[in-house]
Amino acid sequence: MPWKQRYVQESINEMINLLVRDAKLGYHRYDALEIYKLQFATKVARLLLLRAGLFTPTMN
Repeated sequence: MPWKQRYVQESINEMINLLVRDAKLGYHRYDALEIYKLQFATKVARLLLLRAGLFTPTMN
């Protein structure tokens, strides 16, 4: 995997992991709108990466 693709994928995974960790720990730093915005931004980022050929749906 090229280093740019790996860097972008690791960044996305880190953001998702932090959100999951906070949810499991019961943190309420994010209200529902903020969570929705982050989910939307993640979807947009994945679509842009997919279009650029830097992301495949099989990457989790």
